[in-house]
Amino acid sequence: MRIAVPVWSGRVSPVFDVATRILLVEVIAGEAAFTDELPVERADRAAVVAELGVAAVLCGAISRAQEERLLVSGVEVVADIRGPVEEVIGGFLAGCLGQRSFAMPGCQAGGAGRTVNALNSSSRRNLNSVQPRCPPVSSPLPPDNSECAEIVPVEGVQVVR
Repeated sequence: MRIAVPVWSGRVSPVFDVATRILLVEVIAGEAAFTDELPVERADRAAVVAELGVAAVLCGAISRAQEERLLVSGVEVVADIRGPVEEVIGGFLAGCLGQRSFAMPGCQAGGAGRTVNALNSSSRRNLNSVQPRCPPVSSPLPPDNSECAEIVPVEGVQVVR
């Protein structure tokens, strides 16, 4: 599986829509096998990512327009994520991106790691079911899971700083 992470200064870019670099990570047998970082010059980053055969995007904030383009292309979106790229990839591989430590500011109420799948149960595109950016304050993030306390950053990720 190939995942894409928009990057800025070694961290997940705060906004997908203006990211100038995309880190591609090839995941084989649950591990990051290799990475490649590419410049992105086109305004339609979603089209660029879809053309690269990416299965999922791990990102910070993302506009509805870019998110919908990714979904229509069959790309899963895991948004409202922050942190050093190595830790975020490690968290993704460990299944721990919903933890408070990865939540974007303003999404402390439970939006970190919201996942929007490209297809609904009837296998038809359903863009009207896109989840809200951050759930209401009445549904706070659970405390960090002890199973996720020891997330191992992925070593060897080459990120231009």
